[in-house]
Amino acid sequence: MKRLIILLLAALMALLSCAENGSDYQFDNPWDDRGTNYNGGSRTITFDPNGGTVSPTPGKTNRDKKLDSLPTPARDGYDFNGWWTAQMNGTKVDVNTIYDDNSIVYARWTIKIYDVTFNSQNGSAVSSQRIEYGNKVTEPASPPTRDGYTFGGWYKEAACTNAWDFTSDVVTSTRTLYAKWDKVPVSVETFTDTRDNKEYKKVKIGTQTWMAENLNYDVPNNTSDVCYGNNPDNCEKYGRLYNWSTAMGESSSSSLSPSGVQGVCPAGWHIPSDAEWTALTDAIGGASTAGTKLKAASGWYHDYDWRSGNGTDEYGFSALPGGGRGSGDNFSDAGADGYWWSATEDDAYNARIRHMRYNIESAYRGVVSKTYLDAVRCVMDAEIQTPTTYTVTFDANGGTVSPTSDTTGADGKLASLPTPTRSGDIFVGWFTEAAGGTKVEVSKVYSANANIYARWVESFEDSRDGKTYKKVMIGNQTWMAENLNYDGKENGGNEIGACYNNSADSCEKYGRLYNWSTAMDINASYDSSYWNGSDVNHQGICPAGWHLPSSAERVALVNYVGSSAGTKLKSTSSWYNNGNGTDEYGWSALPGGVGFDDDFFLNAGEHGVWWSATEIDTISADYQSMSYSDGASLSWNNFNKPFLFSVRCVADQ
Repeated sequence: MKRLIILLLAALMALLSCAENGSDYQFDNPWDDRGTNYNGGSRTITFDPNGGTVSPTPGKTNRDKKLDSLPTPARDGYDFNGWWTAQMNGTKVDVNTIYDDNSIVYARWTIKIYDVTFNSQNGSAVSSQRIEYGNKVTEPASPPTRDGYTFGGWYKEAACTNAWDFTSDVVTSTRTLYAKWDKVPVSVETFTDTRDNKEYKKVKIGTQTWMAENLNYDVPNNTSDVCYGNNPDNCEKYGRLYNWSTAMGESSSSSLSPSGVQGVCPAGWHIPSDAEWTALTDAIGGASTAGTKLKAASGWYHDYDWRSGNGTDEYGFSALPGGGRGSGDNFSDAGADGYWWSATEDDAYNARIRHMRYNIESAYRGVVSKTYLDAVRCVMDAEIQTPTTYTVTFDANGGTVSPTSDTTGADGKLASLPTPTRSGDIFVGWFTEAAGGTKVEVSKVYSANANIYARWVESFEDSRDGKTYKKVMIGNQTWMAENLNYDGKENGGNEIGACYNNSADSCEKYGRLYNWSTAMDINASYDSSYWNGSDVNHQGICPAGWHLPSSAERVALVNYVGSSAGTKLKSTSSWYNNGNGTDEYGWSALPGGVGFDDDFFLNAGEHGVWWSATEIDTISADYQSMSYSDGASLSWNNFNKPFLFSVRCVADQ
């Protein structure tokens, strides 16, 4: 016992001696000032998911006052943009952040924006919409139209099972809505051929009126029109077969619409040209499925698996498989195939036909010898219309333009497009919409009166060297609309960056190329070591009021633009092998290539690569790229900091 008391007193005296000697060890601090005497404490870092979910919700720091890792939270309809020291503003944190106290860090989010497209299912086009997650789609003001059908509403699937409710349904992903159509009952009428008093059915399809059965007119004093197999019963069933010259009444070939060739048809009717056959199949959704829609509901063979070769006869055309006769007296294919002449020859020996078969869906556009015997379907004469012209109105979008409208020619095109002006801004082209839309070229064919809109980009001056740059607002961001071309030589400074292949012309076209430390305007040693700075509003070599974009800002740009961002952001020219974009937002991305040092360059015309301010590790940083060969995509990656890439700046907010 005496020994124990002596030991306790000795320990107490040692502690008192430490206090008297000013020891820097503090019981109420888990680390001493030197960070060497660990007292078993740590800091609690609470993760506030800010509307999302996260696990774990708190974390504990290590002896170095850092976290081992940061959890990744989740939130439906949002992209995660990192952990921050405050819900608004604040500083972004990472695994290298040092915590001196218990702290709360907050998840930061960007709402997702989704494309909603309207598939009119063979009806007229309806413009797409871009909707934020959780919001409702605006019901199109004008429903689509389709000849022979009435519109039945928008549905969630192509089969039109579940209707979309514009008052309650919300967008949670990329969405396509489908038009439902109800077929207008076919109205089949009749007329009489006054030559022989035979009665024929007729039906209107689109803008044309067709005979709804094959012609069965026996041309007087002519042996070049016959019944299949020389059997009169087949004439009653399938109509007669004619060689091309007999069908044409010895008239010359015609590719007009209407053909203007009566041929063997009754008065007021004519042999359809190849173009008129195409108009028929286009009116019902295209040639690939026209066979099924035009074939009669009975009378066609089945295939080897006993699948019926009959059609749906949706339009009352009632095509029957009358077969034909080739060279000599060889009849073939009745029950399996139908062949119909057009008024359009292919060459001196052959003419265009339409062909339908029992086991295919299409109405095939073919060529056969004029000596063959095939069926005839006549189409009703229509008054030859003066070519329709359309008025195109030029909306200068805040500028001035002359003329303010123009009229298309008979080909549906404008002869030229005017150039508008707007003070202080640069005109970049005419577009189908005031924002977004498609760029209009003089080759555009119009099918209705239309408005087109001038697209402008604003400009600003870099006060350092007096260079002027275009700028464009996309979403809530304002971007330079061309690559930076700052050489740092004002006031006697050293040149920075490089022109592709050291050619000044390349700098004028593509801007300059910079390694990462130069783009960031930090010491060159950070091209091979960890900088560990913030990528938020980092000016780098950008002009005053502008900064090098962070990875998060590039994500926000692409999310706003939506699908096929590469196509929408690339310029309309200068990309190799026609890999150009539509430049819908005026960002005008150009393929400036890359440099590996001042004397080795690659891929100008093929690739564009842009630095971000986001560091990945000691030797690499984040970049964004586009390629001529993958038009719609826009990719992110990281690469060695010493490489030379382009720079696009974004305005401070």
